[in-house]
Amino acid sequence: MPEDLVEEPIGVSNNETTLREAATDLAVAHRELDEYRNGALTLAQTLKELQRTAEAEGNHELATTARNLKESAIAVTERIEG
Repeated sequence: MPEDLVEEPIGVSNNETTLREAATDLAVAHRELDEYRNGALTLAQTLKELQRTAEAEGNHELATTARNLKESAIAVTERIEG
């Protein structure tokens, strides 16, 4: 960003900020979304393994719960990937 523009004021939701602050906030948001996505992917894999184990042991209630949670974790990644 050109140095002469970093302090350019902008209004965001009735608050005034600068282009530098907006750029910093966006960088943080991207990092946090990546962290949520990676966490949801890891959780989905763990739940998939739990579902398989529960199914093999005949624990249908646990298998169903793990499957539902796995699907929810996958939905999180899909929302982030948009």
